Amino acid sequence: TEAAIDHTKTTETYLIREDGSSFHHYMFDPATAGPVRGLTLQGNSDDSCWGRGHSWGVYGFPIAYSYSQKDFQREVHKDITYYMLNKLPSDCLPYWDFDFTEGSSEPRDASAGVISACGLLEMIKYLPDDAEEKAIFESAAAQLLEAVIDKCTGDIGAPYDGLICHVTHAKPQGQGIDECAVYGDYFYLEALYRYLKPDE
Repeated sequence: TEAAIDHTKTTETYLIREDGSSFHHYMFDPATAGPVRGLTLQGNSDDSCWGRGHSWGVYGFPIAYSYSQKDFQREVHKDITYYMLNKLPSDCLPYWDFDFTEGSSEPRDASAGVISACGLLEMIKYLPDDAEEKAIFESAAAQLLEAVIDKCTGDIGAPYDGLICHVTHAKPQGQGIDECAVYGDYFYLEALYRYLKPDE
């Protein structure tokens, strides 16, 4: 348990920036184990915030909190969630990287939306009813899920072959741009289940 808690502290220290954004990776010196720098492989640049990578934090910190109940995990989750919410376009379907904002022609990543919705629905289970962020997180989870249902499901047609479309896997590598992906479908189903069965 302590190793897992230490890992979330390390994640907070090195992967989460002051403004609540996140690095995709962090490099450490193999000889000294000292910090070197943050970087990305699937984001737009080393200084950007890759959408799906960030959603793993929105999801992961509530899971960690469910086991350890450490206040810092809840606070980090709030910071990274507010960062994400402030970067969403008006239709609530995330771009593949938060460098891109309203009106951009860059691809979206529906998987980032449903993964984040799962994280929000997990965290609200541990928040007191009068916590300001509880109502915000409940509303945001519903809007993220509704955006994917409205824009990424139904008769999505060729070349899509999954439950949700508009998933972007690794744009810098030219891989999986605007497609379906098994992880997108998985977290879409999980988000629906969490939303409809919040006590399970």
